[in-house]
Amino acid sequence: MRREGSTLVLDSGLRVRPDPRCIRGEPVRGAWAHVCVGEPLPYDSPEVQQVRRDALAWWIPLLGESLVCLTTLAFDSVRYAGGITVATDPSFFDDDPFARLSARGSAFVARTQGAPIVQLSGRPRTRPRAARRRREAAELAAGCASDRDG
Repeated sequence: MRREGSTLVLDSGLRVRPDPRCIRGEPVRGAWAHVCVGEPLPYDSPEVQQVRRDALAWWIPLLGESLVCLTTLAFDSVRYAGGITVATDPSFFDDDPFARLSARGSAFVARTQGAPIVQLSGRPRTRPRAARRRREAAELAAGCASDRDG
């Protein structure tokens, strides 16, 4: 993957745009990026909207203080192409909600070279493990089968 201005060009040649604010600022060394790219889908499709809701509801709290930033990737002005999560600890990347939409595309983890994506400020509202327990309890109460281990 390489950067051309505010566009990221993937090894496949696909050109996607993160939020421009996400690739400016102070470098964050020693972080990991989980990059999920799939076939372009309309931003207003139910699948994309659910992933965005999940990111806000439980993904950000689950990552807790290890979260550096996250962004969606735009294929064009109306289509979603993927998402990037950057964290100092990659151990939760298997739970990344953006990966659900990249099943036919690709998802990979890479060590960052210090390029930031918007760094979140403030402390997370919950501790990561507590957030995971609450999410799993809510899924169980709603009758959803969880495919996550422990």
